[in-house]
Amino acid sequence: MSVINQIDSAIERGVLTEISVQKAIGTAFTIGLALRMSEYPEHLVL
Repeated sequence: MSVINQIDSAIERGVLTEISVQKAIGTAFTIGLALRMSEYPEHLVL
């Protein structure tokens, strides 16, 4: 329970929130890039 409380307090300070936002943006970018590559397979080779 102490670990969960530490995580909650960190979120309140905005520490993990910024990390989560960056991970979400990175994941969305990766998914978008994968979809774009699947639409245009000729661009897979850079």
